[in-house]
Amino acid sequence: MNSSPISHLRPLATCLAVLLAVLVTFGSMATAKASPTTAHRTSAAKVVAPGCTAFKGAKTLGYYYSDAYVRINTCGQRPSFDGARNGGGPVVRPYAGSNTYYLGYQCIELVARYLKARYNADPGRANGAQAVDRYASVYPTKFVKIANGTKRKAPRKGDVMSLSANRHFNDVGHTGVVISSSVNSKGNGTVRAIEQNWGGSGGTSGYHNYRVSRWRVIFRGLPHIKWLRAR
Repeated sequence: MNSSPISHLRPLATCLAVLLAVLVTFGSMATAKASPTTAHRTSAAKVVAPGCTAFKGAKTLGYYYSDAYVRINTCGQRPSFDGARNGGGPVVRPYAGSNTYYLGYQCIELVARYLKARYNADPGRANGAQAVDRYASVYPTKFVKIANGTKRKAPRKGDVMSLSANRHFNDVGHTGVVISSSVNSKGNGTVRAIEQNWGGSGGTSGYHNYRVSRWRVIFRGLPHIKWLRAR
């Protein structure tokens, strides 16, 4: 007796169903395995570089920078304002094993600590005024520098600012790390940066607020400003 066409198809359908079940099970197992790996990489990337323990009497100022990868505290005593010697005093290294060091918690120490922890970048010793140029020059594939007043380019969280009294940026100057930015579509607003060795109204807490007007950061004391941004 000849079999019907339908009876010939039944074994094939059964095989296809089994194969589909195997593929679905394998896919679920692969997904379950990949998720913890991704989560582990994210958590493992977090680096806490608190500082503030380089010498007796050192302290946390209060403000800090934090993202998914790093947390950086501002530290004192401030060499120019809290009785510590400016240009002398205890040696402070921005990270363990650093060959570069600063005398006291200078503004550049904070930036050096942040950029090493966040981007593994250390171009050597610099003043605040030269921080942006130095890092952009040594690490051109990691950073780009932005001129003050560039349209639609206000500082944003994570940027590093350099400030100078002259357009050549060849003085000591100042530097800090942007922690927040509120600038509208016309380029007007404010930017907050964490800073060390600063004497403004927020200096004892480790921050300073800057006004932004038409995409230009305004600070009369050090009017020449630029900032570093990760590519």
